[in-house]
Amino acid sequence: MSNHGDRDPIIERPDADAECDEDEVEKHDSCAVNPTWRHYLIGPVLVLYMVSMMLFFLSTMFYIPQFIKEQKYPNESNTNATEGSVCYQNKSSIEYTHQQNVTEDAAIWNIYFTLAAGIPSIIATIVLGSHTDTMGRKSLLTLCCLGLLTNILLSSMCVIQQLPLVYFIIGYVIEGGTGGFVNVFQASFSYMADITRVGKSRSFGIALLELAPAIAVVFTSLVTGYYIQAYGYIYPYITTALLTILNLALIHFGLPETVGMEIRERRKPLCQNVKNVFSFFIEKSSTGGWKYFVAICAFFLAATTVLGGTTVGTLYKLDSPFCWNPGKIGLYESVTTVLQLICAILLVKGLQRWFPEEVIGAIGSASAVVSAVLVASARSDVMLYLAPVGGICSNVTLPMIRAFMSKMAPQDKQGALFASIAAVETVCNMVSGLMISAIFAATVKMYSGFVFFVMAGYNAIAGILLISLFIIPKLTRKMKKRPGTDVQPDGIEPAVNSY
Repeated sequence: MSNHGDRDPIIERPDADAECDEDEVEKHDSCAVNPTWRHYLIGPVLVLYMVSMMLFFLSTMFYIPQFIKEQKYPNESNTNATEGSVCYQNKSSIEYTHQQNVTEDAAIWNIYFTLAAGIPSIIATIVLGSHTDTMGRKSLLTLCCLGLLTNILLSSMCVIQQLPLVYFIIGYVIEGGTGGFVNVFQASFSYMADITRVGKSRSFGIALLELAPAIAVVFTSLVTGYYIQAYGYIYPYITTALLTILNLALIHFGLPETVGMEIRERRKPLCQNVKNVFSFFIEKSSTGGWKYFVAICAFFLAATTVLGGTTVGTLYKLDSPFCWNPGKIGLYESVTTVLQLICAILLVKGLQRWFPEEVIGAIGSASAVVSAVLVASARSDVMLYLAPVGGICSNVTLPMIRAFMSKMAPQDKQGALFASIAAVETVCNMVSGLMISAIFAATVKMYSGFVFFVMAGYNAIAGILLISLFIIPKLTRKMKKRPGTDVQPDGIEPAVNSY
């Protein structure tokens, strides 16, 4: 049993040295470089990117319903609306019907934007992401920032000129061609794997990087609504452009490359790099391809609710019966994120002493189920305020799945591993955006909270899959220890490198 301080773990964790031979331990338990303080600039780089992206995303999400309303119902005043919100609560009024139509149209336009960015992003994630093991991490970070900057500038022109929403698609296609935020994440996680060793340090490092979106949400949710109310939509776009330019300078002048020049000079063919992305799931290995497959399925389900739920969550609160204005939504998201951010850090650091990554991830999934059910059932502000309490552990699921998979992969394939996760995340981002938005658009008039029950179901299945990653290897080891048994089910290799 591993030594975890002066306390015994609640769930027994296998000792890595007992399960791995010396070559495997040396292969996995290593880092590519000896980090300096400059290497840890990857955290600020990711935070800056997420702040820029979220400020741009929220500004666009608030702009779309207002633009649609002004185009479809130009003569309709907001005198009956809640202060600061284009929202009516009298269900018998014509304005309420118009409001429902606007919300439905906004959800449909979000589907178009998701497709525009998602389709090219799938190819970019696989092709560009697979090259980071040989071309380096910085090149991909730079390319993605340039893609975001292009989208911001083109969208700014659409807002200034009051162009039809269809013109926004051009910027989304260009940004999608770089892989977008998914490629930024995969490059950042690969970078973190380069500067940390297998074990608690890597798990905690990945968890900290996973919190970058939470930090971005805290800042952007707090300021975006009030920023728009005070200065309109164009100034937030200008701010995001300046932040992205600053980030490009930080990447170029401050962040060191972790992939050595000798590795970059002997680049592998494109087909080999792409093959490495899928090899974790289609090739048998000492670490067990089935574990990668189950883990990535759990990741897909959990990420679907995170990525797809952001957009409908905003529209859900703007709509009746809540009728929140952008400022109130921003304050709610900021307080919620801070609460969950602090708890996620404490939970990961504390629970690692007793539980493996997959069990911690399952705990997060259970918490997400509670939160989604509370939001779906909400008919008053109080119920919405209780939802973050139920979801207090929900932010730990994705980082724990990433850490679990990174633990099993060799050091020279960390980029390929995170590229495979990024490819799935890209598909998830597109599918979840389409599916969640489509469900919301189809049910908003009947029962606007129905989509959150669907998301609760996804999180429940993800939790079950994560628990199976702990239980199945444990049962297999126990059965093998019984006299006269030689249990080795098809597709399940001997329990080496389980953690």
